[in-house]
Amino acid sequence: MMRFISVERFQRVMSYVQVVLIAGVALSYQLVGQLIHNIQLDMFRPGTWMYFTPPCYFMSLTVMVKQPTGPALLLALIGVGLVVVLGYIAVAYLAPYFAAKAGVLNSYSPVSKKRKGGKEGWLYGLARVFGRSPMQVTGFVLGWRMTRDNLKFRQGVLPMMIYTMFLAVFFLYQGRQEEAGGIAYYMPLYMMAMISIGIQMNMSITDKGDLLWLYRSKPLERPGALILGCFKALFVKYYLPVYVLLCGIFVAMLDWVILPDLLFILVVSTLVSYIYLWFSGMLFPFSKEKSSMDSGRNMLRVIVLMFMLVLVGGAHTLAMRLSWFGIWGAIVVMSFLVFLMEFVICRVSWRKVISNY
Repeated sequence: MMRFISVERFQRVMSYVQVVLIAGVALSYQLVGQLIHNIQLDMFRPGTWMYFTPPCYFMSLTVMVKQPTGPALLLALIGVGLVVVLGYIAVAYLAPYFAAKAGVLNSYSPVSKKRKGGKEGWLYGLARVFGRSPMQVTGFVLGWRMTRDNLKFRQGVLPMMIYTMFLAVFFLYQGRQEEAGGIAYYMPLYMMAMISIGIQMNMSITDKGDLLWLYRSKPLERPGALILGCFKALFVKYYLPVYVLLCGIFVAMLDWVILPDLLFILVVSTLVSYIYLWFSGMLFPFSKEKSSMDSGRNMLRVIVLMFMLVLVGGAHTLAMRLSWFGIWGAIVVMSFLVFLMEFVICRVSWRKVISNY
């Protein structure tokens, strides 16, 4: 592919190939676990298809230790031989050519395409719907535009979206729920919070050095509204479509009676996202290089937020056990907390933001 297409197109193709590979891995973990019960693996009398299945080569190595047989020895020799031959081809021929092409990819900077502002009236309209102040609207438009052609951001977010979607769908159709409509039935939707956290983990990362100076050059009295508006753009762009799709599946399976529960989970996910945004340091979009310390801190924050989701799930269960007004009361309380967190984020000072760079 690198021989026949341009560097920019190859970058785009590879970003989506990565997404497909991640999705395939997630799917294979589920499918193989289900299919293995329906497949008879006889390593002592292997079928013809097993000679073309790499996992069987390595399974035969274990069989050779326990009870060596002719067919198992043949499978083992095929596996070891292929590793040696393909490894030599990769190191001697493919790797040098790929390294030369990869060097071109690393030194290439995509050219931004100019877009006419008149065609983005819908974007400003959408920003005004979700932004509660002019500064949030500005941050919304900024975040939407900065992720439009950002391949690295897509590579960090899209695989997580696909993986979460597959886990959610398989959780639904594998019949693990003990009670239809119970709290366990909504676990896939609570898992969607990982997409929002993944968005925030990648929202501030850049490979062009710390760019805090660029934002400090603007006369912003309080930076929180701009950062919040940017996050809202990514939340609407990447999280909401997947959530709405899953809600459609839930409604098709359980009828419209679960709409209050779906609304409650959406409000809770928004609240958890805001709390993570506040604890994560309130970084400007694509303005800081990633470090190992950041990865450790993010992991600790994720663990704390998962504990919070468990507590919220307990509150959801309690609200479901009450009469019809229980879930609506919980929605009102959580919505109030969401607006409170928005106020807190918008009041964040420069000192808190700068301390994280």
